Amino acid sequence: MRSPYHVHLVRAVLRNVAKKYHKEIAGKLKVALEDEKKILELIQELESKGYSKAVDTIERFQSRLWNYRTFPISHQRRIRTTNGLERINNELKKNKSSRRISK
Repeated sequence: MRSPYHVHLVRAVLRNVAKKYHKEIAGKLKVALEDEKKILELIQELESKGYSKAVDTIERFQSRLWNYRTFPISHQRRIRTTNGLERINNELKKNKSSRRISK
């Protein structure tokens, strides 16, 4: 599961990486976001390639990346976004599409 911070992190990191490496780094970030050890390895790799701004971005986001995991798994599905209104709108859209009103 991904939190909204994951999406914002990926976008922010890619802004600090050469465009020709976007696919590679985005793929590595997706994998790294599942494990804290992998994110540290990615930080070292980016640092060795000279992407210090990308490293700073990851470090800035790092404390918030796994907050949702402190909740039970049954609650983690609901904690996709910190924006309650957005979640409610998504639920309404889902319910609206599942109901068909016939005349």
